[in-house]
Amino acid sequence: MIRNAAVQAIALCALVYCPVLPAQNPSVAPTPGGTESTTHWCFRGRPKPRCDVFWLTEFGAALPISSNPNGVSRGSLFTWELGGMVNRGTRHAFGVAAFSQAILGGSDEPGSGAAVGIRPRLRFWMSHTTSIDIAPGVVIVGSGAPGFSGHAGLSFADYAGLTMHVVALRPDQFDVNRRMRVAVFAGGRLASVPGTIVGVGGPAALGAVLLIACGSGSCFGN
Repeated sequence: MIRNAAVQAIALCALVYCPVLPAQNPSVAPTPGGTESTTHWCFRGRPKPRCDVFWLTEFGAALPISSNPNGVSRGSLFTWELGGMVNRGTRHAFGVAAFSQAILGGSDEPGSGAAVGIRPRLRFWMSHTTSIDIAPGVVIVGSGAPGFSGHAGLSFADYAGLTMHVVALRPDQFDVNRRMRVAVFAGGRLASVPGTIVGVGGPAALGAVLLIACGSGSCFGN
């Protein structure tokens, strides 16, 4: 059910975002030995020399543009991602991120619902404000697990970007058709401060609305 999937998605994104994010560290921080560290930590990603290490806090939404005959639900794809990356030189960054995703708004076909996984991340800095991201991912728990959920994107100043997602999920346990469900989605994402605000505040507001509207428990029936 879509309503149950929405509740699962809120819970899963809360798990993904539950670690306490530190404030952006000063460029130079003192160490116990009295010397100064030269590691530059950033909340918003930028290439060296501005940042050595930076956080990934992203929220994205995308619509399906194609699928195979056994494709996943035709609903919209929502993703939440939390991780970090390390700049290796001025052109490349490597990292890893945990993600949760939910396919909502379509029919109750296999592949709809929520899932959690992990993605290695590779970033190519095209300039100080533009980058290309590649992130193949593995769905570990949830709808369609184990499966594949990866994306490639073009980011602008690590505030917003355009993305293309490929999702390949396993059929339900009792589905007689055992072929993978594959679909391609296109959309956008928000990162750093905008991604954190929308990614955390949006589900929290939706959760509050659900709690108020479904106080009687009728929304969670079969």
